[in-house]
Amino acid sequence: MTRWFVLALAACTLLAACAPSQPTPAAGRQGGAASTESPRGQKTLTTAVSLPIDSLAPLNLPGNGAGMVSFIELHSNGLITSDANGRPTPQMAKERPSLENGTVKLLDDGRMTTLYTLRDDVFWHDGARFTADDVVFGFKVQVDPQLPVSDRIAVLRISSVEALDPHSVLITWKGPFYLADALGAKLLWPLPEHLLGEEYARGDKERFLNLPYWTSEYVHTGPFHLVRYEPGISAVFEANDRYYLGRPKLDRVIIRQVLDSNALHAAILAGELDVTMSLLDNDQVQALRSTWVDTKMGRTPVVRGATFSLFFQVAPEYVGSRDQIDPRVRRALYYALDRAGLADLVFSSQPDFDVEAKSIVTPSHPLYPYTKDVFANSAGDSRRAAQEFAAAGLTPGPDGVLANAEGQRFPMEIFGGPPRQKLMTAAADMWKRAGVNSSILVQPPAREGDREYGQSYSGAEMTGSGDSDRTLNRFLPPSPTVANGYAGANRGHYENAVFNDLTDRYRSATREADQGALLRQISEFLEQEAPVLILYYNPVFATVRTGVKALDDYAGGYVGGGYYGSYTRTSHLWDKE
Repeated sequence: MTRWFVLALAACTLLAACAPSQPTPAAGRQGGAASTESPRGQKTLTTAVSLPIDSLAPLNLPGNGAGMVSFIELHSNGLITSDANGRPTPQMAKERPSLENGTVKLLDDGRMTTLYTLRDDVFWHDGARFTADDVVFGFKVQVDPQLPVSDRIAVLRISSVEALDPHSVLITWKGPFYLADALGAKLLWPLPEHLLGEEYARGDKERFLNLPYWTSEYVHTGPFHLVRYEPGISAVFEANDRYYLGRPKLDRVIIRQVLDSNALHAAILAGELDVTMSLLDNDQVQALRSTWVDTKMGRTPVVRGATFSLFFQVAPEYVGSRDQIDPRVRRALYYALDRAGLADLVFSSQPDFDVEAKSIVTPSHPLYPYTKDVFANSAGDSRRAAQEFAAAGLTPGPDGVLANAEGQRFPMEIFGGPPRQKLMTAAADMWKRAGVNSSILVQPPAREGDREYGQSYSGAEMTGSGDSDRTLNRFLPPSPTVANGYAGANRGHYENAVFNDLTDRYRSATREADQGALLRQISEFLEQEAPVLILYYNPVFATVRTGVKALDDYAGGYVGGGYYGSYTRTSHLWDKE
């Protein structure tokens, strides 16, 4: 449960390289063909993504939709979002469930119920009224094991979701769940039953996955509705006149696909992009800041984002060397890294805050005090690295490269996206100095949505794991397989019964002290098993041009992987002079 829910419950009981296709007009209530040219007098905001625009699906069904993940709440809403301080707050729900108002109940058999009361003024973009049936249907889709949904940590703990009336949803849980009162976008996502129910009932899951709904005909309840979808080029949205929090101040939002980071930087300098989020690296932002200090053309807010780490592959059919399955080898690789040096590359000049990570949760997390020092001494010790390698049977050969008893040289390939290339190269060089035959593999942007490819890396993946405690999800079953469409976060295929038990107890704990103690046990387990090497907290830079009002509450939002609340959660209030 969230910190605020936990306190109450504890008192009671002692969450542009793609080939362009023909432009597709969206089929929403207010939709129709729309060009990217702005009619005179309209307020149009232009932004961009650096990954392919392949889907708008919040549940990552047809692709992974990673290019659009930060814009979820531009076009879609959930039951809960976050406030300016990052705390859960109602969105399409009238209020958060709580023990005090009787909407959270602990049952005698160990189960728990939460009653969500929905707003009665919410409409889908096609004009249909949003009801409890849409929440029930969303649960049915998200829990379906035949669909490659990326995150099921909440729905798998739910026994049933029932519509008591059009505006009341009763959720029965198999036991206490720490985010039961904070069901945001990634935990339980409502879907329009009137549009998708019949198709889903056909039972043809492949057809369901490929419906135009997820792309060119996407409909939801957010402040902007889709009017034009051009795969690999752009997506255009217009204001939802019936948005329940009031018509947006902007008339139109254009999201362009720009895969090249230098082209992005140039477009921002040229004034072509009004707002960007998490697109520029530190060096580019520092250069932009130097320019904008004199020209007063904009501002560059930054917040501490997701924890970035190296996640090892342990599936025998994919590993580059079976030696990496040995925890001693993985610990040695951690000791061989200069983590502080990597952090300096992330924030190489004028740092706004320390980004070196020594905990699996960020300093803003309420449980950070319990875990802040677990990984403090896990990196930057070449002597201990050599000792661990030797204990695992890896010793330097005549050329200084580590080899096992059979004479096989020890390889380690670091896999990751283009934005991480400089850090991947630096980490590989550190390992080379320790005798590792290391290299890097940069993932082509066009393969961003290829789940089979993404889970078949041979060494270690450098990537973020989302906000809050989402790093834990990287080690929970099920691992990606052919049978489940290669879905799930556990791309390194690490599974351990002890870890699973600790995580289950942690996410069922009712008191913050118990959660903190269990999260520390989990952290200490991961420190010893080393399926992950915690590296840094990713600074999430934004750019906002002068004359644009946006991202004033940036610090309270989360990267698209957060349980609730994205950076676009108040986009209906964005404005432009």
